[in-house]
Amino acid sequence: MTTTLDLPDDLLSEAQREALGRGQSLQAFVAEAIRLRLHAAPFAGKTGTIMDFAGIFSSSREESVRIMETVAEGFEQIRPGDWR
Repeated sequence: MTTTLDLPDDLLSEAQREALGRGQSLQAFVAEAIRLRLHAAPFAGKTGTIMDFAGIFSSSREESVRIMETVAEGFEQIRPGDWR
């Protein structure tokens, strides 16, 4: 299928450079980028705290609590020297 996209010049230039560096056509690169975005995890690329993402389990409060407890336990095991 043929379509026309109006992209910012800097984005198009970056996509062209990346496609060239990968040995792909721009068409193949854009198709791959769209596929990756469409099939990404529900919160991929989003910013926020773990509490923000815990909302995806709002239908299961028990599961949310279990996950938050597991995360908290994991952070308690980090040694101060590991934060460098």
